Amino acid sequence: MLNNVTIMGRLCAEPELRKTSAAVCKAYHNLRKQGKLTCRIDLMPNWYGFTLKQDEAALGKLIDNYHFSSGYGDEWIRYTSLKMAIDGGLTSGTALKSWPYKGESSLRKLDLRLDLDKLDGYIKTAHYSGWDVGIHVMGDVAIEKAVNAMYKAIKANPRPHRHHIIHAYYPTAETLSKMGEVGIMASVQGSFIYGEADGYDAILTREKQEDFLPLKSYLEAGVICSLSTDMPCADVNPFWSMYAAVTRKGMRGHCLGERERITLKQALRMLTLNGAIQNGEELYKGSIEPGKVADLALLDRDLLTIDDESIRDIQVEKTMLDGAFIYER
Repeated sequence: MLNNVTIMGRLCAEPELRKTSAAVCKAYHNLRKQGKLTCRIDLMPNWYGFTLKQDEAALGKLIDNYHFSSGYGDEWIRYTSLKMAIDGGLTSGTALKSWPYKGESSLRKLDLRLDLDKLDGYIKTAHYSGWDVGIHVMGDVAIEKAVNAMYKAIKANPRPHRHHIIHAYYPTAETLSKMGEVGIMASVQGSFIYGEADGYDAILTREKQEDFLPLKSYLEAGVICSLSTDMPCADVNPFWSMYAAVTRKGMRGHCLGERERITLKQALRMLTLNGAIQNGEELYKGSIEPGKVADLALLDRDLLTIDDESIRDIQVEKTMLDGAFIYER
């Protein structure tokens, strides 16, 4: 089953970026009109922490300037949530966390991507306006700040929502509990295990390797996780992401430990239906059921019978979009 493709357009305040965003959105609409759109598009307008310049006044007007909110669009082009970011990346040394890297005795000083003192207000504004939020967080402190802000907004106004944290490498037990309680989801990427795990011995203790991207713990806490690739920051091959989620292995074989392994069936659900749930689209996509769109992938082997090591070798034989085959290997 094909999952949706998310395009993060820079719908922010600077004039040149507004022009670029409008052109990108118009290009997708033109492709659709011409019958050339070969995937369904979900758009995440970039908000605080995801603009080239933090123009607070202009960013504050973004929601008012868009006379719609999450769910606007149709089955082909749809707005799902606002995209935000707090910290950077683990391997770049810019993740906001409470513990030092391997071989270091103190925490690194970081320049964060938004003002944490204003985070509660940002999330509250989005939540009360009908927008869902997807926020880039890596370290445990960044995750805690994002989840706490969402938790408070949801408790104050318990409307249906699809808020989620993105990447989310190191959640604490308290954070997982809050996520499960109010339905905050996680967008995770096994592809980073596959592409980066072989080098983690140099920067992470064994304990922190075991704790990295704890998919099993997320599931046990009742958190809905979608499994994606984060292309172009990682490889677009979804089966490499699935393989790493199931085996916890990098491409050269380094294993982060078996404690947080999940099953192939769990990974398959994350890769398909859970992505649709995260974007509020589960009524018409994400699983093979009567009444849902016929977007299918025909694979070269049976996912229910293969061994774990074969997952990364899966090939797509054909793909179907809206009931018509559009690709054959």
